[in-house]
Amino acid sequence: MGHYEANGWLTPAQRRKLWSSKRWIVHLFAGVEGHWQIMRLDQGDAMVIELDSARCAGQDLLRSETWRMLLWGAVTGKVDVVMGGPPDRVHQHCRGGERDTKALQLIARMMWLFVVAQVGREVHGYQRDVGFILAYPEGISKQERDRRDHEVEQMEDAQRVGGRSRAYAGVSTVNAEVSFWDTRL
Repeated sequence: MGHYEANGWLTPAQRRKLWSSKRWIVHLFAGVEGHWQIMRLDQGDAMVIELDSARCAGQDLLRSETWRMLLWGAVTGKVDVVMGGPPDRVHQHCRGGERDTKALQLIARMMWLFVVAQVGREVHGYQRDVGFILAYPEGISKQERDRRDHEVEQMEDAQRVGGRSRAYAGVSTVNAEVSFWDTRL
């Protein structure tokens, strides 16, 4: 059984088109509904491959059959574009002291697919580079960032100025503005 037959989510017509197409536009983490704007690129010798594990478990990028199929396309120089917005970006900060490794694995696989596709293109003598699009959220607004920066500055100032720590430990001995008796000695 080849790379294509192992993927039960491809219809026979899609398998034939995938086999005969010269350029693959790989849209990872496409969402359940997909994107009609990207599907408009599916014409001529190009085929759009939209994958998302929310649609079908067989489309999971961590599934070996799916990953092998994509790597085969990359090695043979068929992958023209790798694009996607990796999931779970909101939870990349520690959750209970643990980092969500699945989200990081998916991002790493996306980048690795691009690297292998670029090398595959070079090995097969294609002149065009592989496109790479990483959709990532914009982040917080400038106002929110300024508010947070101001909050951090206030906390840092509170730590530097007097307070309980100064009363307990005294001040630095190199500070000439204070009496000897107020130093740490």
